Amino acid sequence: MSDTWYYVKKIIALVIFIAVLSMMGVATGKSWMIFVYASFFILVVAGVIFIEYSKRRHFEVIPTDNMILRQIIGAILLLLALVIPVLVTTRMSFFALPPASTAVLLFSSFGVTLLFMAMMTAAVYLINYLKNELIHKILGYALIIVASILPGLIISFFDRSTTGIGSAYYTFLAVVILGYSGINLFLKHD
Repeated sequence: MSDTWYYVKKIIALVIFIAVLSMMGVATGKSWMIFVYASFFILVVAGVIFIEYSKRRHFEVIPTDNMILRQIIGAILLLLALVIPVLVTTRMSFFALPPASTAVLLFSSFGVTLLFMAMMTAAVYLINYLKNELIHKILGYALIIVASILPGLIISFFDRSTTGIGSAYYTFLAVVILGYSGINLFLKHD
């Protein structure tokens, strides 16, 4: 019974994950985009599950093919993590941003996203991949705290409403999930 409950919890978490990320389609102003986002994230999750499932059957899978597919999906997830904040900033009206050219918005949102992802990657590297020393873990968690403050701090200069700050965190939550998954798939070796 405990195995069944374990799989039921995993499926519920997966459905919630896809439902939450597909709600980004609401921001486009077209309700049918929810289904487009949901379809995309279902395909991504199916690809990740396929990779993990095929990894278990070593007698049928050639490791180099598996690694190439994993790196392709990881690169797609990383690209999505970089593009989502740019789309939210330039195409959607979640934040009350000052009038600026599209190029300025593009470069600033792309730069903030790169900084955020670099901080999160460094934190994961310090916590998980360096020697098991307390100072590395403390520095890693400090980086996570600083990176977590960054989206709200930047948006608060332009829009102090709960919708604006909440939208910034919602966007960067998607960046963290996609970026972390992409980095793990891209760098993970058999």
